[in-house]
Amino acid sequence: MTSRNPRAIDVGLLILRVLIGFGIAYLHGKGKVTGGVEGMAENIAGWGLPVPLLWAWLAALTEFLGGIFIALGFLTRPAAVALLIMMLTAVAKSHGDDVLGAGEKALLYGVPAMSLIFAGAGNFSIDAMINKAITKK
Repeated sequence: MTSRNPRAIDVGLLILRVLIGFGIAYLHGKGKVTGGVEGMAENIAGWGLPVPLLWAWLAALTEFLGGIFIALGFLTRPAAVALLIMMLTAVAKSHGDDVLGAGEKALLYGVPAMSLIFAGAGNFSIDAMINKAITKK
């Protein structure tokens, strides 16, 4: 049996959070919140959902703000839940015919989000600082 190094686990979670969080925020969310949300709303309208512009904004903000929150380790689990739901929706609605091809990016963001839901942000996070401040009182 191998021993676990808590510091190494925290470093691993930090790397995962920063890469996934800033990746989704910068590569996907930023473009939508700065002018690309209408195209996403058209796609969502094609799915038959009501109020597609609202859903598009929620998705764009999930990618942008949720990604930043994940990278910083702030409200990590709720942000990861929102991101996972969004990525599963993208796989099902946009890439259902080609999950491992066109849906690969959604899976590559969704699976780490699921990992963060279970593991949390680790000690190198705002969540940990808040938790330490609360438990000291």
